[in-house]
Amino acid sequence: MIRGVRTALFASLVACCLTVSSATPSSASGAGAGPARLTLPAPTGPYPVGTVELHLVDRSRADPWTATPVDRELMVSLWYPARDADRFPRTPHMSPGAAAHFGSADGAGPGLYGIPPGSVDFAATRTSGHRAAPAARHRRPFPVILYSPGAGDPRTWGTTLVQDLASRGYVVVTIDHTGDASEVEFPGRFAGMSDDTFRSVEIERTGLGTYTVRNPRGGSISIGSGQNDTFTPVELLLAAIGGCTAVDVDHITSRRAEPDRFTVEVTGEKIRDEAGGNRMRDLRVEFTVTFPEGPDGDRAREALPRSLRQSHDRLCTVSRTVQLGTPVTIVDVAGAGAAEE
Repeated sequence: MIRGVRTALFASLVACCLTVSSATPSSASGAGAGPARLTLPAPTGPYPVGTVELHLVDRSRADPWTATPVDRELMVSLWYPARDADRFPRTPHMSPGAAAHFGSADGAGPGLYGIPPGSVDFAATRTSGHRAAPAARHRRPFPVILYSPGAGDPRTWGTTLVQDLASRGYVVVTIDHTGDASEVEFPGRFAGMSDDTFRSVEIERTGLGTYTVRNPRGGSISIGSGQNDTFTPVELLLAAIGGCTAVDVDHITSRRAEPDRFTVEVTGEKIRDEAGGNRMRDLRVEFTVTFPEGPDGDRAREALPRSLRQSHDRLCTVSRTVQLGTPVTIVDVAGAGAAEE
């Protein structure tokens, strides 16, 4: 059974693991030999590792991330202590569609980690998990760990740690969050992040100059005109610009090392322009991020400037929307009037 603190601790540990960063180029690869092939670190526990892949469909629930209702479906893998594993084939690290997307110009390999598109044959990487090998016999049930990735990660990105845990006597359940994970391959079709591009919040007046903002997931925040400690809309704009890039940078660098310090300050001037309208200018986002000494900290420091550029140039939806000057349409639904800014 999955139990409280143990599960939370191991889920946190697994979520910090990125398989690609732990992989090493195969010695079979050389200059001019075509795309490199990676070799994952071998598990260190006493058990061989078995794995099975499951396609789960819940026909009683609709997928919340699609514009048109479809059955909720998930791709799940089980990793477990096995026996007689050598009689069963080793499984690939990624399915063909997921591997192709990860290493493409649109994938996370080039986008997040600067790996040149097509330079690595991710489909050729093999895990230490043997497909459908029989489970090891044990006098008591093996403890179960749920690996639930976030921030767009697919279930394969923690494989090095997952298979090591299985070799040490744990059953690990890994899951792709459909619509969120960057690479999800169902039987016969590939699905990446959700094609549903619509985003929304609802704002409700709670008093004179005070409002509650709610998102579709049930989260809420209070905003106001600045007469108390609630955030003003301008402060929320600054927080959104800085927070958007902070998420990108943290997602990339913390895979190398946990920061000792991670703070962001966003500043700007609110002015009335020549047209008589209010706006912000001189927006500036300052990051203060430090990492511990050592090889992991060095890798995180090296990744920091690149992650800032990637967020600014491509990843951060908020700051790119501001910089591109996206038009805003304001509609009076009751009066059926509209105005564009």
